[in-house]
Amino acid sequence: MAKKVEASPNQLFLAAENGNKDAVEAVLAKKGLKVNAKESTFGMTALHVAASRGHTDIVELLLANGSDIEAKEETGRTALHSAAFRGHAAVIEVLLTKGANVNAMTHDGKTPLDWAMLSNKTDAANAIRTKGGKSGKEVKPPAA
Repeated sequence: MAKKVEASPNQLFLAAENGNKDAVEAVLAKKGLKVNAKESTFGMTALHVAASRGHTDIVELLLANGSDIEAKEETGRTALHSAAFRGHAAVIEVLLTKGANVNAMTHDGKTPLDWAMLSNKTDAANAIRTKGGKSGKEVKPPAA
């Protein structure tokens, strides 16, 4: 009797990190996979990993298969924060087109625009600004 092999979130994370679309598709096709499973170190999903690596095709594939575009890791970062910090303008465009919150805030009040500026990713910051992105201070000004 053949042993049933179920997909593991680790397989999905590794395939997403490496930008291996065929492997991502194969893992997604297996029964029992939770596409929004979080890894245990920082609470990232495969979408966070693909966005931070700039794998636009993997980001699109994960979203088409039910990845939560607003999933937050332990500090409150979304996939958009990850793409912004790394300066992946094409991923930023996909995420915003698919409905990502351009002004999502981390637990310490930072938006994707803040993360792009923190890492000196001017193109990413400009892409976010053109879609209505604001800094954390602009979104939530300090009390007077």
